[in-house]
Amino acid sequence: MTFYDVYIGDWEDPRVSREAGYIPRNLSGLFPPLEGQSDTHSVYSKVNALAHSGDLPAEQTFWQCWVVTVTRNQLLHYLDEWYGDAPIYPPRWTKTDKDPDNYEIRSFVHNLDPEKKYALVAWGD
Repeated sequence: MTFYDVYIGDWEDPRVSREAGYIPRNLSGLFPPLEGQSDTHSVYSKVNALAHSGDLPAEQTFWQCWVVTVTRNQLLHYLDEWYGDAPIYPPRWTKTDKDPDNYEIRSFVHNLDPEKKYALVAWGD
């Protein structure tokens, strides 16, 4: 079975070695499929294309894992471009809290440090 995960990760996680190959720790919850799509391959493809565009720093950190280095404002730009202004909730099975506002991805991004760099992760298998 093939999966395509996209999420905001932690570039500064001290538990991983960038030389050994790794997948950054998930901070945001998984991105849902784009509107009109049945799976997350479409959003995975967007991040993968961004990683190969040369517009932002990006690297392959593990087999089928591409990571783009982004700021909070860049994340907000891409969320708006890909999802419009609709709320963005991770897939239902990834939620563990009863309050859905705790999981809305755009709200999560608004609360990130604007000076820090984040990992926009696209991982498929």
